[in-house]
Amino acid sequence: MSIKLCSFSSSVFPLTSISDQYVQVDRGQNLTVKSTEYRVVFFLGDSIRMSVKDGPSFDIMSGDACAIGPNIEVEYSPVPGVRQAQNHVLVVRLSRDLLDDHAYMKLEHKGGTWAPFLLQLKPSFDVKHFPQLLKEEGAREVVQLIRVHLNGSGSSADWKVSSLCYALLAYLPDNQCAEVNRAASIDRGAASVRHACHYIQEHFKEKLTLSAIAWAVQLSGEHLERLFKKHLGITVFEYLHRQRIGEVKKLLQTTDWSVAQIAQASGYSSSNLLGRHFKSRTGMTAVAYRMDTRKREILSPSKIDETGHELVSQYQ
Repeated sequence: MSIKLCSFSSSVFPLTSISDQYVQVDRGQNLTVKSTEYRVVFFLGDSIRMSVKDGPSFDIMSGDACAIGPNIEVEYSPVPGVRQAQNHVLVVRLSRDLLDDHAYMKLEHKGGTWAPFLLQLKPSFDVKHFPQLLKEEGAREVVQLIRVHLNGSGSSADWKVSSLCYALLAYLPDNQCAEVNRAASIDRGAASVRHACHYIQEHFKEKLTLSAIAWAVQLSGEHLERLFKKHLGITVFEYLHRQRIGEVKKLLQTTDWSVAQIAQASGYSSSNLLGRHFKSRTGMTAVAYRMDTRKREILSPSKIDETGHELVSQYQ
């Protein structure tokens, strides 16, 4: 018997869903589970036996984790000498297309934060057992935070749960993936920065604060600020303004909207605020920029970038 206590569908690729489940199996019975997706199962309760069809068996203890590939059938049963197996599990599912070469390249092109890391885990996604993974410092706390936020709603809940799941996946030990090129290894600080950049790219048109951005990736504002300085050489708000100014440039080139309309559409609370930030970064006013680019376009037609954003290329 498996009871799903709570489930969460994620829109943050490559995660597809996260579920909090209770599993109970009586002696002499088996619980068969099969999924078309990649999944990582974190075991929070008592011992239970997990057997792979036509493959190995593992006696799972509380704190263990298992990575399981798509279309692999596993059976749960009580360990020998136990009348009933009970376990509480957290299941993180990932898109089955993630580790396809074309999907990987597409994710990298879009600035996929975790693509190299998950590619490094590819050998694990047959069936791989990670004993006592949750005894790593902080891992249990991450699990508890995921369970707290699973009942949340809205885009912020999606980012919170997804960020926490990425943090939990980062505990999967590197030595299980030694056969993969070490050049693909990921720095957790850089990953947090890229995840924050992705969040800003998705939400820069909204009113954002440092604490809101940091909360989305489960860090303190001070820590995130330090990581941005270390990995990008700029502040979080400088990165945010670059996204907004990129949007302003695109709208100045492609629309006849007023500066006030463009300010509202790009995350600035007023045309005056937009004007100050725009001139400090371009050396000209928004109106002068529009006139100059249109004059140059007439003299020498050129292609306009689809986004107009001037991003730090490493973190696009």
